[in-house]
Amino acid sequence: MNINSTLEELQLYDYTVDFNESVNEVIKNFKNFPEIPGVILTENNQFIGIVSQKSFWQYMSRPYSLELSLKRSIYYVYQFLNLKTLVFSKDISIVEAARKILKRKEKSLAEPIVVKLNSGEYKLLDIRQLLIAQAEIHELSNLLIINLCKDLEKTNKKLKLLANLDGLTQLANQRLFDEYLQTEWNEALKSTKSLSLIVFELDYFKAYDEIYGHAKADDSLRQIAKAIKELIKEKECLAARYVEDVFAILFPGTNEAHAITIAEDIRQKILTLEIANSGSKISPYLTISLGVSTTVPVQEEAPDILFVAADRALSRSKRSGGNCVIISDSQSNSIKTNRNIF
Repeated sequence: MNINSTLEELQLYDYTVDFNESVNEVIKNFKNFPEIPGVILTENNQFIGIVSQKSFWQYMSRPYSLELSLKRSIYYVYQFLNLKTLVFSKDISIVEAARKILKRKEKSLAEPIVVKLNSGEYKLLDIRQLLIAQAEIHELSNLLIINLCKDLEKTNKKLKLLANLDGLTQLANQRLFDEYLQTEWNEALKSTKSLSLIVFELDYFKAYDEIYGHAKADDSLRQIAKAIKELIKEKECLAARYVEDVFAILFPGTNEAHAITIAEDIRQKILTLEIANSGSKISPYLTISLGVSTTVPVQEEAPDILFVAADRALSRSKRSGGNCVIISDSQSNSIKTNRNIF
């Protein structure tokens, strides 16, 4: 059963008699088969109409109706009842058929409907079965809508995620990182926990790009991003490709000492990739320079202060020759050198 199901898929009843069939014979069949919704009347195999079992017994319950009808044909009862008959093709949908029958007058709502088959035959459909089927389809439709909404929600989340990811490295992009920094800054204001930021840039990457080409340069950025993901996968943080070959990683609740250790691990990790860079003046391989800043947020300051301090430390790292970690004290704005290994 689905929203496109037709009347042909429902249980149809085939009780057809010539219009001259005696009422007595119809009574016998109705008593033997109470589930039959009615009888179809034909004349010379041509459809005339129906007499529903419900209306038939209501008529027979009238005073003297049984005595008057026993010696008559079923056509006599048909003419007396004068009921409107709905005839539908077997191909009409259950939903459409239910919509149409509900427009009938109240006294005709419970009457069965006639279903015409391709062969020209006619069968009866109990209206209750139609309405039950319609209710089942309604439930299926609601379930389908619920599932579609869930799928749409998942799709929207994926699209939102994609919109916040850098297409090349699949790390967070600058917009997502800035939002994350603002959120964690606000949280840290409540808890007085520290925030640590590591910003790093590839050394002599312009020379690398000129020597090896854009495709190779992009591949090296992907390798570095993958290495970063592996290194921080167990940590509560967010890594982003901030711009071109500059990366940023924010560590909520991380003190300076721990941030320095992570920064040095990142520097060593990139070295182990052994990405050849003949354009470098400090190493045969691609290296990075890192700046680290740590602060405990206060209301009087904005998150930018953390990034400015880390960026200043990064600049100092590059001026020091590269391939090293420089730590900036965001509170005093002093700069300290951690290690410089060539």
